Amino acid sequence: MSKNGIEDLKKQISDLKSQWPKHSVPPGMIQQLDNLEEKLEQELKKICNQKSEIGTNPTD
Repeated sequence: MSKNGIEDLKKQISDLKSQWPKHSVPPGMIQQLDNLEEKLEQELKKICNQKSEIGTNPTD
């Protein structure tokens, strides 16, 4: 996923939270938020791993 994809996930999370009711949050909204946050975390980890792989020297 590109940086734009990560920004899109962040926007989706923000949009969902803006619709969050003050009381009695529907389980579907909680699940949707969990899914989006999990996807975001996975994508951020991928980027970190890619950056660390770029910095390693396989001949060491």
